[in-house]
Formats: sequence, C-alpha cells, structure tokens
Amino acid sequence: MKSVKLDNYQYANSKVENLRVFLDDEGRIILLPLLFSYYLSKNLLVHKRRVIEEDGKEIIQLVIESVAASTADSYLNCLMTLLKYVNSKSSILGVNVHQINTISESILIDYLNTYLPQNLSPDTIELHKSALTAFFNFLAHIGMRSPVELYIKKDALSTARDNDEKEKKINYVSKSGRFKLISECDTIRDRLILKMGAEVGLRASENQGLRLYTKKRGEDSINDLFNKLDSPEFSHVQEFKYWLSGKHCKGGSPRYLYFKRELLGEMKQYYLNERAEIVKETKTDFDGLFLNYGTRGFGTEISARCASSVFSKYKKRVPELNNNLRYHDLRHSFLTELYYDELLAPSGNETRSESAALIVVAKRAGHTYTEKEGIVPKVTIRYVRLLKEMKLIEGIE
Repeated sequence: MKSVKLDNYQYANSKVENLRVFLDDEGRIILLPLLFSYYLSKNLLVHKRRVIEEDGKEIIQLVIESVAASTADSYLNCLMTLLKYVNSKSSILGVNVHQINTISESILIDYLNTYLPQNLSPDTIELHKSALTAFFNFLAHIGMRSPVELYIKKDALSTARDNDEKEKKINYVSKSGRFKLISECDTIRDRLILKMGAEVGLRASENQGLRLYTKKRGEDSINDLFNKLDSPEFSHVQEFKYWLSGKHCKGGSPRYLYFKRELLGEMKQYYLNERAEIVKETKTDFDGLFLNYGTRGFGTEISARCASSVFSKYKKRVPELNNNLRYHDLRHSFLTELYYDELLAPSGNETRSESAALIVVAKRAGHTYTEKEGIVPKVTIRYVRLLKEMKLIEGIE
C-alpha cells in the first residue's frame, strides 16, 4: 500500500494545496483516512476528547483545536504508519484498512506501547498518539465510532528512550568478532540470520521480508533466485538482486538487497535441508524463508525480534565482544565497509567522491534519498565517523 499527494486539489468551491490519498495493495482508495486527510488539510483542525460533569453524570465532548500545517502533515505520516501495520497484521487483528473505524481502543494502545517503542523515540511516540487521537476522534465526530482515550505507559517510554540512546551511539563489530559469532552458531538458520545483518545490511525485523514466493511484479522471489543459482543462463552472475517490500522496512521504504552467490547458495541449502526437515515434522509451511525454532510456535515464521535474540544468544559465547553490541551493529558494520569499499580502491587510493560513496550507502541502507534533491540524509553521513572507528579497530592506515 502507499499514499500519494495531489497538488492543488479542488472539489466544488473548496481547494486543498496538498491532499494525501491512501491506497491499499490493489490501488483502491481507503475512504476514511481520505476523509480525514481532506478535513485536516483544508481546515487544520483536530478534535480532542473532553469529559465534563453535568447533573452528576460524565459527558464526553469533542473539542476543536487548531494545528499547524506541518503538524497536520506529520499526523498523516503517522496515520500511514498505522495503516501499514494494520495491513500487515490484518489476519491477526481481525480488521483491515477499509474497516479501520472498527479497530478497538485496546489494539491502538498495544500498538503505541508495544510496537512503536521498538524503533521510535519517546517524542515520536507521543506524536503518533496525538495523530491517532486526532484521526479516531474525527471518525467519532462524523459518527463512525466512539471517541478514544489513548495513553502511553512509562515502561514503553523507557524502552523507547533506551532505543533512542542506542541509535545515537552506533558501533562497529570487528571482522574477527563477526567470524567468531557466526562460528558459534548451532544451526544454519542462525548463521544465516547473522549474515543477513553482517553481509546484506538487514535490520532485525527485515529478516521477515525474505519471502519464498510472494514478490513484486517484475521482481524475483527468494525461490526464483534459488532457481537462477543453478541455471547455466546465470552462471556468470556473482551477485543476485532481491526487492525487499516496504511492508517489512523501517518507514515503509522498500529497497534492493544483494546476495553474493556463496551466500545465496547457503540460503538454498538451508531451504532444502534444515528448513525442509522442520516443514516435514510440522506438516505446515510458510512463505517466510526463516522459521521459528522456539518451543512456542515452532515451525511458524520468525518474529520481528528473532534476529536480535539470535545475536544476544551467541554474543554471550564470545566474551571479548562489547556487551553493548546488538544485532543492528552488524548492519552498521556492513554499511561502514560498503562506504569504505565505495570510497577506496584495494590499493587504498581514492576512487570517487565522498558524496558519491554515501549515495550508494544511502540506497543500500534504505535511507530516504531522492535523485532530484541530491542530498544525502544525516543518518547516512554518520558512516563517515564510523569509518574512523573501523580503521582503528581493523588497523587500517
């Protein structure tokens, strides 16, 4: 699914400079978010829940407040994040994006307190709470549901605060440390999950996006790549390209992943052997490449936290590793080395400009970058600093 902006949209005598339209996976308009988008963008007003006491009874009222245009735009971004979440979890939640008005308050509170704190800062979660309050109270205003009272727990804010601090401090995992981690793995799956961070640059949750059969039109599924691996037609290809859906990416930004021939071969062997044994044992199969090895849900698809748990398990077996390292640092290490390789030739001589190298890193990392603007995001520029740490650790002049 996606959203598109219509410039200077006009309906009857009303005009909206930037109207956000939300579309489902089949390109159909999602009506209720569109109504909110039109109302918010045109009026810059939101509704807040207020409880008053009258004749000994509590009465809920909706109070109108104005917001800035930039806040309205941020609210619509937050709404898009929720819609993508509902779209990806519709079978579990029992609601789809076209029925978003029926979602329960408890699901929304769980979303704010469990899902968002995994990746966002406290301030950003507060923004999401305000945005969802505005959206669902708008639906109450037009008679589509009751007003909501959303809240964020202290534990959720604490988790988000920890994540925020971790994002500010990024680390480089030495090549020897990565080798020892991978050597300690008990299963092929665990070894591959660590390599997805260290050799492909995946975030922990993005391991869920490796789909055996589901694919974007015109692109290859993982199974398609397996077939190409042994095909004479592709015998000269040393790196295979895979489209990672935005559904599984931070911020919903899709990107291409690149698997070296050797790594793809290991993935295929896992699929044909270790994974196949589990499918045979459980008599069920799933679209995701990696399966759950835990007691609960054995043989189902892995969770978003699986890769982080795998990393933590084997980190304990390599005592010389910094205890503060996490799975995400494998991704940072991969991108740092990519930046180094793009910047320098094997001889150590500079081969291209720093900005050109950073553009490659931004695209491979899935950071927001547009050719038209030509501006590399700040989140990518930090690899200039991390390169110095890498050189110090690896003893590179």
